[in-house]
Amino acid sequence: MAATILLVSTQNCLAISPGWIVDNHNLLSAYNPASSINTDNKCRLNILGDFSPQSNSPTNQYYLFAGTLPLSTDYFDFSVGLDAEYYKVGESNFKQAHLQLAGNYTLKFGTVSYGIAPGFYSSTTSSSENITFKRNRFSLNGGVMFENKLVNLGISATQLFTKQNSLGHLYGRITIPAGIVEIIPSAMYSTDFSYSRADVLGQLRFWRKFSIGGGWSSSHFAAVTARINFDDFYLGYSFSFPDQATEIRIFSHQIFAGYSFKINLNEPTCFVSKSIRYM
Repeated sequence: MAATILLVSTQNCLAISPGWIVDNHNLLSAYNPASSINTDNKCRLNILGDFSPQSNSPTNQYYLFAGTLPLSTDYFDFSVGLDAEYYKVGESNFKQAHLQLAGNYTLKFGTVSYGIAPGFYSSTTSSSENITFKRNRFSLNGGVMFENKLVNLGISATQLFTKQNSLGHLYGRITIPAGIVEIIPSAMYSTDFSYSRADVLGQLRFWRKFSIGGGWSSSHFAAVTARINFDDFYLGYSFSFPDQATEIRIFSHQIFAGYSFKINLNEPTCFVSKSIRYM
């Protein structure tokens, strides 16, 4: 999805990444580091790949990795994480990576999370005159998020201190129970105050195992998506295509997967103390 927008505006695309990952809360930490902490205390690994195979268009590739590790002390819980992103369109490419730190606290009606993610981004762009422009800059992401069993809302800012490429993001997701089926609408709005983009997605989830859905982006692309869960592992596929309002005829395939597992970083105790009364 981001690759197709680059054909219209390279600089805007370098700022706004693919929006279809609103389908997956686990990959949302690339936009909002507050989502890197979770209430089930599990380590999460997530990957995503997006490519457009048309032979008559520029080479389009997009890859994203997000991993989180929960930690705790005697006083509070927190998490550390990493997000790494790469995409290429023609002779231009963009890379960024951030270290994430997040915490949360519980309210009566849900949990509020907060996070910060320092890192860097690097871009290489070639002009029609074969002149190459390279940029390497410090980057900072930050955000807050509220969630409970039904609602997930977030606001964040990404690529701070990078001048023209700083963005704000608003994210919302609602889970509506309907028997064995759940209705899950979600939306994300991103802006750098010179270019804005909105993505909406609706899903049906059956028995918490299978999900199908479809969505639309204000960048004049639509998508259909499907996902299946195998306990702590999930696998998904999305196909995006242009709507009739644009002349760009590029189709994109996206594959995403993830795995979550418990991890205990505490050293095991070699000698277990017992009361002499029970020996």
